[in-house]
Parts: sequence; C-alpha cells; structure tokens
Amino acid sequence: MKTTTQITIEGKQIGGKKDLFPRQLLTIPIDWVKSSPISLRTLITHLVRQEVATFEERQSANRFFRVLTAVQIETEKPTGRIDPAAKATKQSIDSDQAVRTALQAFEDGLFFVFVDGDQIEELDDPVTLAAESTLRFIRLVALAGG
Repeated sequence: MKTTTQITIEGKQIGGKKDLFPRQLLTIPIDWVKSSPISLRTLITHLVRQEVATFEERQSANRFFRVLTAVQIETEKPTGRIDPAAKATKQSIDSDQAVRTALQAFEDGLFFVFVDGDQIEELDDPVTLAAESTLRFIRLVALAGG
C-alpha cells in the first residue's frame, strides 16, 4: 500500500525573471491528501526537515568521492599540487533551528505561500492538498530607500 505521494514545489521572487530554484517534488504522507487539512506550519516544517536531510546526504556523498574537472586540474597545475579532497568542511545544520528560522521568516512577511493558486496567510491556516498540488513560495524584496 502506498504511504506517500508527491506535490510540486516552486520558488519565485517578486520582480525576478528566474525561478529561485528549479521546480522539484516534495514527498508527503498520503494521509495528508486523504484526510483533513494540515496546517501551513506542518507543511513548512516537513519541507525544511526534508531539505536539511537532502543537504546532509549530498554533503556526505561529496566526502567520499570527488571528481576533478579538466578546468580544476589546469587551475591547480601551476601551484604544483592537484588536490582531490573536498574543499568545504562539513557544515552542521540544526534542523529545529532551520524550521524556526523558516517559520519566523514567514511570520515576518519575507515570503508568501500559495497552494494551488490560493494564498495561505497564517501558519495555522488549514491547507488542503491533492496529489497534483503545487506549493509556490514567493519571496518578497525589500525596497531600497526610505
């Protein structure tokens, strides 16, 4: 029996021509589609935790295997040392803090959230999802001057 489904996630910026990130799929529990609505808070929390887990997986994979490109080899050749080791140190992310930061950013009005074209205005507002739902984040840009 299927226990999860996926919805589409999009990120836009007011006045921006490019997307904030490529369209992607978010895996959610199938119960969120079949049962009563969930809160926006629950949805954002789930998304942030999944993104943190994905980041940690990528970071772990980069520790084990790094392929040098021809450009990197040519760039490092004059130094006399070509180093295949990963350059970045492991970043530690507190997923609870990441969730708090995302929720606070929403409360501070730094971004809007739309589900299937309908704006969700409060963190505890109900969100009704379908298997083909689209979750769109619109990042606002502060105006310069004053």
